[in-house]
Amino acid sequence: LLLLEPELIPEAEELSPGQFSAPPLAKVYDLIRRRHGEGRSLQLAALTGALSPEEMSLVVELMEQPVDRANSRQALKDYMEIIETARAAMLKNGVEPNIIPIRGGTDGARLSFMGLPCPNLCTGGENAHGKHEFAVLEDMEKIVDILKTIVEIVE
Repeated sequence: LLLLEPELIPEAEELSPGQFSAPPLAKVYDLIRRRHGEGRSLQLAALTGALSPEEMSLVVELMEQPVDRANSRQALKDYMEIIETARAAMLKNGVEPNIIPIRGGTDGARLSFMGLPCPNLCTGGENAHGKHEFAVLEDMEKIVDILKTIVEIVE
C-alpha cells in the first residue's frame, strides 16, 4: 500500500517493523520508511538489491492484487488499530505485550502477507511443536480473558 501511495508514509510513523506478523512485510516496511526518509526512490526496481528473490516475488504478488485506493488510508489505520487493540487488551489483563515478528509458518503470518491483517496472539502454550510442548491452564484462561477484552473494546 505504501509503495502505491507514498504520501501515506508519514501517517504510518506510529507503526514499527516489529508490529508486522509477517517478517517479509516488516522488512519491506522498514526499507520503505528508511528510503523515504533519505529521499530515495520507492520504485519497485529500486528495492531489488535489498530484497531476496523470494521477498521480491511476494511484494510483486501483493502489488498485483487489486487495491481500492479510495480506502487505502482507512486500511492503514485499521492495521494499526488491530495491533493497538490487542496491546490494550493485554495490558488491561495484566499481560505485558511482547511484540515480535513471527518468522512465518503460521496462518496469521500468511494471511497478513496476503493483505488480511492477522496478528498472532499468545495461546498459553510453551515449547510449541517440540517434544516438551505443554500448556498451563491459567495461561490459557488468561488468553481467553484477553480475547474477551478485545471483543469488548471493538463492540
